[in-house]
Amino acid sequence: MFKGLVLFDYDGTLVDERDEIYTPTDLTKQAIRRLQEKDYLCVLATGRALSYIPRAARSLGLDGFVASNGAYVAIHDKIVHHDVFADDELAVLIEYMDQHSINYFLEAADHCYVKDLREKEYCHLMDLYQLPVEGFVAYRDFDQVRGKVEKITLLFQDRSFLEQVGHELEANYQCSYHRGADSFDIARKGVHKGSGALRIMDAFQISKENTYAFGDGDNDVELLQSVNCGIAMRKHHPYLDAVADRICPTVKEEGIYTVLKEMEVI
Repeated sequence: MFKGLVLFDYDGTLVDERDEIYTPTDLTKQAIRRLQEKDYLCVLATGRALSYIPRAARSLGLDGFVASNGAYVAIHDKIVHHDVFADDELAVLIEYMDQHSINYFLEAADHCYVKDLREKEYCHLMDLYQLPVEGFVAYRDFDQVRGKVEKITLLFQDRSFLEQVGHELEANYQCSYHRGADSFDIARKGVHKGSGALRIMDAFQISKENTYAFGDGDNDVELLQSVNCGIAMRKHHPYLDAVADRICPTVKEEGIYTVLKEMEVI
């Protein structure tokens, strides 16, 4: 029986490329260890698919992952929930992107399947977030991805075209836009980090009273809403202003450790 649950976004929360912090700090690691000693489940809640969660995150000794913005949920290597695009829907989306000359990668737990590995915006995104190249392979045919795509990232050369496509797809899909890059990802409606958090609470009968989440992006809105105390990093998307219970200092300022100590959780 676990006392509670604490979920951490990765980019902008456990690390922050804006301050060139690409691995969690020692105090952040210490905070996670103390939480686990107090019987809290500590879980990474990320937009990244399992296939490109970085070594720095895996080395934290976390209890599990809410990956692909909630499409993949696992605790102690046991899959709690897994949501994928239906093959017919995926085929329609691939045809749409191909017809509009959009580069993309199809995100699955084993790999991300990339249409064009040499395209400029894809290379920029990989460099900006220091994404591990071993998690990405060339997309060749539909049989590679049948029955396993959790999320899709679309990449653009033109910002106005990105906004046009985003507006069109938002009607039917959960869209999350990437900070510092001309790209966004889509998942099925109702699939988000918050739904992943709720799956864990249900599976392990964790009271909402003892749940916390840290995040900074537009894809963290539902995550912060799903828990008792939603904490936004000081550098955060404006969408979080309406849902955050607290504001946390930045990664550079050791925000996670500081806030957990102030709230006497650790």
